[in-house]
Amino acid sequence: MSLTASLVRERVRGTLTEPRTMQRGFFEPQHVNILLEEHERGRRNHASELWALFMLELWHRKFMDERTASTDRSIGEAKQIAGLHSRTSQSESVAVN
Repeated sequence: MSLTASLVRERVRGTLTEPRTMQRGFFEPQHVNILLEEHERGRRNHASELWALFMLELWHRKFMDERTASTDRSIGEAKQIAGLHSRTSQSESVAVN
C-alpha cells in the first residue's frame, strides 16, 4: 500500500470512529466498524460507502458545525451588546435623576 493510500485510510478511519462523529447519531458505530474491518481485510470493497460517510462527516463539520459556532458567537455578541446597552441606559437614567 502506498504512503498516500495509508494516510487516507488512517484519516477516514480516524474521522469515522471519532466520538464527535459517533455522537451525531448519523451512523451506527457497529456498522461503521464492520465496513472498515471488511474493507481493510479485503473481504469486501466498501470504498464507496466509506467515502460517502467520510464526506458527509466532513461536510457537516464544515457547514453545520461552523454555522453553529458562528451563530453561538453572534448570540454571545448580541447579549454582550444588549448588556452594555442596558448598563449605559441605567447609568444615564441615574445621572439624569
